[in-house]
Amino acid sequence: MATECTTAVTESRFRAMASAVQLILVDPAPGAAEWARARIDELEGRWSRFVGNSELSRLVANPGRDVQVSSDTLTLVATMVRAHLETAGRYDPTMLHQLLEAGYDTSIDQPATGSGPTLRSVTVDRPDPQAGLHRVRMDPARGTVWLPMGLGLDPGGIGKGLAADLVVAELLQRGTRGALVSIGGDLVAAGTAPTGGGWPVQIEDPTDTGATLLELCIDGGAVATSSTLSRRWSHRGAVAHHVLDPSTGRVSKTDLATVTAVAPTGWQAEVQATAALVSGRREAFGVLEAAGCSGVVVTLDGTVETTADLSATAAGGSAP
Repeated sequence: MATECTTAVTESRFRAMASAVQLILVDPAPGAAEWARARIDELEGRWSRFVGNSELSRLVANPGRDVQVSSDTLTLVATMVRAHLETAGRYDPTMLHQLLEAGYDTSIDQPATGSGPTLRSVTVDRPDPQAGLHRVRMDPARGTVWLPMGLGLDPGGIGKGLAADLVVAELLQRGTRGALVSIGGDLVAAGTAPTGGGWPVQIEDPTDTGATLLELCIDGGAVATSSTLSRRWSHRGAVAHHVLDPSTGRVSKTDLATVTAVAPTGWQAEVQATAALVSGRREAFGVLEAAGCSGVVVTLDGTVETTADLSATAAGGSAP
């Protein structure tokens, strides 16, 4: 007698890392959704510069000393160094002082209440332009990281992309057949998809809140969007945003509103999207294609352009 095989698909949403989080799990292992939420909270507690006792905050507060950190934070620091090199410096996590100067000194979410950690921003009293990532020392055997004096670190979006990478991989290792994790739009998917056509991914229209610009369908991998229209605030009478241009040390004056990158991993999609965004319309596609990424670019005037492999999708066709 034939046995009918069914696939269970669950979805949950919550907020973490000052972002909306979405989990889609296919045939999840027992307690998988709850574990994933706790794991994302754990990574935020280790990596957020707005958590006073986070490992990142302790690193920045103790330059010139070996600081004991978790394997997660060793992975984050190593990934930041790699991303800086792979983007030729267009992604620069050492611009904490400049972010603070631009007014990004508190979390966009409300501070925690009760007995939890106090949300605040670490500071860099005397930034040193010579204290680059090349001087950071990591010792995986001892579990320590050493930062030079005058170096501040702000992971930025790479933390969300890397967190999604880690959580998806660990969900599959723990027995879930397929998983999609999206943290603030940094999306990673792997394993069995909920439909035979793959994982559907909607890219939002930055000029029309709630509208879909185009829809992709991926077998796995990552999609991330970097934007100058989100995380904005008023500072000294002007509107600022969180995307800085490493070449100037100031808020980026790019002519792009958003860049979406499709890449093998979440952290790569995030940093390549940011690198293309700060490069501007003339260089954005060169940056994406040099990194082996597909992408979608939206200019400040609303013009939409895509890499050649996504052009049919943008026109309403099916993804390749």
